[in-house]
Amino acid sequence: MVHSRLSAWKSHCLSLAGRDTLVKAVTLAIPTYLMQIAVILASMCNEVEKKNRAFIWGSTETHRKVHLVAWEKVCKTKHGEGLGIRNMRAQNDAFMKKLGWGLINQRGSLWVRVLCNKYNSGDDIVPRVIKGSNPSSLWK
Repeated sequence: MVHSRLSAWKSHCLSLAGRDTLVKAVTLAIPTYLMQIAVILASMCNEVEKKNRAFIWGSTETHRKVHLVAWEKVCKTKHGEGLGIRNMRAQNDAFMKKLGWGLINQRGSLWVRVLCNKYNSGDDIVPRVIKGSNPSSLWK
């Protein structure tokens, strides 16, 4: 999906600032919902970031351009001399920690009660998943 969104745009017609804005607004917004509820595979994060890198530097499938700055530097904040593009794995990790924090600190909320009842956790802070109980992939 990321490739189809980026391929519709011609990177050579946009400035670096335009490509930066497009990457942030389009490709990084697509997986955000999924990252809030499940762990994304590292290979998927790498593939999306690879497409973003190529688009930012103006590479195409037939013509590869030199990436002038390391991706780690591009992912730094604007105050840290980067473009402020978020690292997908770090963002997914932050979302999972936020989900865990909510599980521990929002014991009375509906979603926590549903999970605790489904997995019979009782008063345990984090529900225990028992083998053979057919848990969702989120708990595995």
